[in-house]
Amino acid sequence: MKYAFVPFQKYATFSGRARRAEYWQFTLATALISLALTGLDALTGTYSVATGFGFLSGLFSLALIVPFAALYARRFHDFGWSTWWLLILLVPSADCAVRCAVRPAVSRLWLVNLVVADPPRARRQRRVPARPGL
Repeated sequence: MKYAFVPFQKYATFSGRARRAEYWQFTLATALISLALTGLDALTGTYSVATGFGFLSGLFSLALIVPFAALYARRFHDFGWSTWWLLILLVPSADCAVRCAVRPAVSRLWLVNLVVADPPRARRQRRVPARPGL
């Protein structure tokens, strides 16, 4: 576990590269710590079933936002990708915020329309050619 806590030392370093071992060891270490903190929250009564977080595990998760973002940025540099690809991680959060802000009925209608609607262009492309000889 040589690299497990290197991201805490490079807390806000978004330049450079991160090894695969650094990423996986940090992920494993933080998952184990989070699991232990969740158990401690359950024992102390600060765990909320509705949110899935307790007080200690929630604080730990908030403290990990910047180190994980810096680690992802350095890992993306190792792939040769731009750090701007980190913004794609915000898409599910934005989608959830929009769906929670809009009435659920409107959201369901939009989903039904998306699944059921058959645009004319798609209908034209699916025409089955006539079989010769029938």
